Amino acid sequence: MKKSMKSTIVLAGFLMLSMIGSALAQRTVSDPLRGLKKALEQAVALPLTTTQEEQLKTLIQTYRDSQSHEPSEALQAALDAYDAAILAGDQAAANAQATIIANLRAAAASAHLQAEATFKIAVIALLKTNGDQAGLLRTKFGDDGFLRILDSLAGGHGGPGGGPGGRR
Repeated sequence: MKKSMKSTIVLAGFLMLSMIGSALAQRTVSDPLRGLKKALEQAVALPLTTTQEEQLKTLIQTYRDSQSHEPSEALQAALDAYDAAILAGDQAAANAQATIIANLRAAAASAHLQAEATFKIAVIALLKTNGDQAGLLRTKFGDDGFLRILDSLAGGHGGPGGGPGGRR
């Protein structure tokens, strides 16, 4: 009887912890604009309008959806061919594949930077529509701090307080 009671109590404890964990996970849905909102407050700028919030969330989602985290099929094929050339001891083939890999990576980096620029310029334009929030953020945090804020919106870890993030 004691063993059964202890098992029941332990099971009930696990169930309770599981339910609490689930409730906390549901409650902590992240607001992608939280950092920007805090920065605007610190810069004594107007808060985001509902329209701005909707447009920013759309820009963020569109940008994040456009970013590929997997190598392209062409890049993967070139990497495989490069490895095969090395294993075969074929320097010329390895060099040829290295050039292909470098070109594919450069093209991907260029496309990524162009998409990032398009995203950030659109965010800045949007932040100029409500009391020049962009200008106030730049004044408060400087250009590097402002770029970290934009990086954080793009999915980086930057923000007005510094720390790791973006390219800066």
